[in-house]
Amino acid sequence: MSATPYTAEQPENGFYRGGFNIPATLSETDTPFNDSSPSAPDPSFDDAFTSKLDPPSEVLQAWVQAGRFLGFLDIPNAPFVFPPQHFTVISKGVKAIIESHPTGAWPQILIVLSRSSNAKPTVEKFLLQPSRNTVEAELVYTRVLYTLSDFGFCLLASEVTSDDGVIGIPFSFQTFDDEDMRGIFHRAKLARKLRFIESLYNVRFTLPENITPEHVRRIETLFRGITEGEFVSRGKAITVLVKAADINVSEPPFTGVGSYTQLLGSEEAVLDHPQLFDVGPVSVSLKRAVVANQIVLAPLRAGQDQVVRFEVLDNLITYRYQRYMSRDSRKRARRRLDQFYSQLEREEPAEMAATLTELLMSDVMPAEAVEIAVGWLEYHNIPDRFSPQEPVLDGERACWRVPVHLVYASGKGAPVGELLIDLKTGSIVEEPSSEVMYQEGLALAESILRVG
Repeated sequence: MSATPYTAEQPENGFYRGGFNIPATLSETDTPFNDSSPSAPDPSFDDAFTSKLDPPSEVLQAWVQAGRFLGFLDIPNAPFVFPPQHFTVISKGVKAIIESHPTGAWPQILIVLSRSSNAKPTVEKFLLQPSRNTVEAELVYTRVLYTLSDFGFCLLASEVTSDDGVIGIPFSFQTFDDEDMRGIFHRAKLARKLRFIESLYNVRFTLPENITPEHVRRIETLFRGITEGEFVSRGKAITVLVKAADINVSEPPFTGVGSYTQLLGSEEAVLDHPQLFDVGPVSVSLKRAVVANQIVLAPLRAGQDQVVRFEVLDNLITYRYQRYMSRDSRKRARRRLDQFYSQLEREEPAEMAATLTELLMSDVMPAEAVEIAVGWLEYHNIPDRFSPQEPVLDGERACWRVPVHLVYASGKGAPVGELLIDLKTGSIVEEPSSEVMYQEGLALAESILRVG
């Protein structure tokens, strides 16, 4: 059985795999490294980190004259070693361009400094970018970028002199803003999940420059399927190929709101990899679904297979990877995952390792919370005068509070209930009785009309 094409409309974020221009300055201190550096690749560097550094202008001038050097980026107390790299230095007017030529999966460094005859250089650019289009390069890139952000400084060093001095330039980094950090963590989550999938299937993926939301959705779905077996994801709709012989068009969700289950296939595609991965039978289930376009019903009745879009009123889609649902399968998957996670913990900061099991899908946004509330009202056949209002975040309970008001065109109205929607899962954790809400709404309507 081959993979069945399907598309789920889920709140995933894609991204362009470009580099990151780190907000950097030259460090104000002459001795930014007060103890031996565990990340130095050469032990001879250790004692030198307590010595005074030469002025950055003198170091830069020496590098410009040499045109190249063998150096490394040292981040004190980092849990990884940045290996020596070849650097080239080009002078263009008052600017000096320092560019690394990395080995393996290590990221490329591009630094642009402006020189002045009577002042120390200034940093115009400190760019870090993936050096290759491999998963390992993306993983290492996010690892180094996060560590630079977390520690706030580094030393670009070329050598230790005979008197144990260090030839190098220290850099300090401004705190990354929240949006930048969210982007780093999002890329880190994807890279570590992909690396686990690579290790499980003994393959290597080639990453495109543009990671689309559909790429992200399929990677997260496969990762959760092989590590959890059964799970619930969020999505306002799903489009699948429906075989006429397998359904009854006279029943929900083809006649109204109802449940629906369909087998998707037994093979998964990842990115543009030529190999389809055998994952066993995979099915999708919807509890509160309805056919979005009634035009497909006539061909289905005539026995013609159709691509059907189902609206998911509760935004909850259940996936079942049958091969990974048994107790023994889950234990094996858990063991493999724990081993991989332990390896990451030895190689990078704990915050980066933890992204392996964190969801790629973003938290429920206010607009999605309103969609879920609208679906709840539709499922319970509550008239459209009952309208969800602006959600209010309840940080203590990690949920959205969505008030439901009875609203008239005149602008008159009042609250008749409230839904509590989980910030992560999108599930409704508290809901009023639909019947009580409806009756209270009728009473309120009579009051409004009587007064009006």
